[in-house]
Amino acid sequence: GRGPSHIAQNPKSAQSNLFPVEVAPSFMFAIYGIKATDKHGHEIQSSGGRRRRNEMWAKGLNHLLTKLGKTEKQIKMIERTIFFDGSACYSAKPIEGLRSTNLPVILWGGSEDTTSGAGEVGDQLEVVSVEPYSAPYELQCRNVATPGGSAQVEFRCGTCPGRAFVNAQSLLQHCREQGCTPAYGNGGGEKPP
Repeated sequence: GRGPSHIAQNPKSAQSNLFPVEVAPSFMFAIYGIKATDKHGHEIQSSGGRRRRNEMWAKGLNHLLTKLGKTEKQIKMIERTIFFDGSACYSAKPIEGLRSTNLPVILWGGSEDTTSGAGEVGDQLEVVSVEPYSAPYELQCRNVATPGGSAQVEFRCGTCPGRAFVNAQSLLQHCREQGCTPAYGNGGGEKPP
């Protein structure tokens, strides 16, 4: 064997750029698996392949969100929470229109005349899978129940995905200036019932 892996089985905290961080009970993200092919049906693997896949992802996602009625501001907010890795894409929240029940979805291309600034003629990008992840069960259970009529606030914005603040004052100032709502213990910007 290769010996112990020195990786905790159920980590509840981690080092991030040398800053200690703690995983919040409401932590979640989704990984989208993608498949990019050229006009001959071969996977795009060339040295410029990552750039081509990234262009197709960006254009295709923008087109999808526009079709779903999202405003330019909403699209920019969603794009800020996405990290494109070449063969997968990480998102701080599930992306509307790319739910597992809708997949696979051709996000870009598929026809001989599709170029429009992304990839090459005949390139196609397909979202083939989504894998949602959330905080470990142990962290979700450690959530202290809030007394009736109150809500838990984690100093993160419930409207802007991926925005967190160091204290309540910063969060409330952001919400006043942007017209947002804080995230409550139920995971979103909605007040609990």
